[in-house]
Amino acid sequence: MEDLIIIGAGASGLFFSINTPSHIKKTILEKSDKIGSKVLMS
Repeated sequence: MEDLIIIGAGASGLFFSINTPSHIKKTILEKSDKIGSKVLMS
């Protein structure tokens, strides 16, 4: 069971995931096949 579910793997979701303490179990839900695609384009 996860402690935290993050919806969206855009800039905010990835930033939040990286800056959350490592002892918290996280799951990121993303609708597309690739994560951070808009971040990589910029």
